[in-house]
Amino acid sequence: MTEADKLRGGIIRIEDGEALPLGDDEYYVRDLYGMTVVTDEGEPLGEIKDVLQTGGNDVYVVGGELGQVILIPAIKQCIGNIDINSRRMVVTLMEGLRP
Repeated sequence: MTEADKLRGGIIRIEDGEALPLGDDEYYVRDLYGMTVVTDEGEPLGEIKDVLQTGGNDVYVVGGELGQVILIPAIKQCIGNIDINSRRMVVTLMEGLRP
């Protein structure tokens, strides 16, 4: 226990080749940071600055160029498409989510 306690608060890093494979519609949180976010109508919203893990579902913190912040729940009703390779996420903004 004493040895394990020394690791408390530390960061665990796993190389890409050693990470568990992902299923459909699964993503590593680390791959979402800095991703461009646009609406399903093509309106740019900004980029993902943070991911809040609330227990029920994650919430993406999207920061725009003018300093506005939009909180987007990571639920199927809001998240339309995530393309890790092009670093782009398409979302549908539900009532009340617009800045």
